[in-house]
This record gives sequence, C-alpha cells and structure tokens, in this order.
Amino acid sequence: MNAFSKCAQLWQKSNKPKSNEIIIKLLGHTLSSPGATRWNSTFDAVSQILKAKEKLPILQQNLTLKLFKETELLYLEEYCLVMKPLASTLDSLQGEDNVSLDICYPV
Repeated sequence: MNAFSKCAQLWQKSNKPKSNEIIIKLLGHTLSSPGATRWNSTFDAVSQILKAKEKLPILQQNLTLKLFKETELLYLEEYCLVMKPLASTLDSLQGEDNVSLDICYPV
C-alpha cells in the first residue's frame, strides 16, 4: 500500500460519522478530502494530513488503519514541496479578483 492509498483511507474514514468523531477528537478538526472541482484539492488535503504528522500514528491506530512508513511521509512532503509553486499559481488563476494572463506572462 502506497502513501496516497493511505491518505485515501483517511479521507474515506473522514466521511463516516463515527470515524469523523475520532478525527475531530484527536486533531481538533475534520480532514478535507480531494474533490474533482478544485484543482489544488489533493495538494491541500495532503498538506493538511502532513500538518498532523505527529498525531498520525495515534489517529491511524484509532481508525484501525495501516500506519504511514517514514519513507511514505517523506514522499508526501516532497510531493507538497514540488507542487506548492504550482498550487499557488493555480489558486491565483482560480481567484475571483485580479485574474488575468498577466500572471503567466511577464509584462
């Protein structure tokens, strides 16, 4: 099972009421799941999981999920590092104010 599969399991559990209660109890908030309508939703959802990195083992044990290996967490961190500039640009393009191609082409 790879890193994104384990993330997907967490996202699936967050959509179930009993599991979501456990998530809220341990993290203090719900987990956002990726969606098809927002370009950066996977980046945002993975970033949110990584922000709770220290609490993940306890969370995964309480939800009876396989734990992330250290290499899988490193992979997710590198994914976020690589995707951050693209996600930032896409956020600008998806915005409602000051959206133009000027951000893509130097003026």
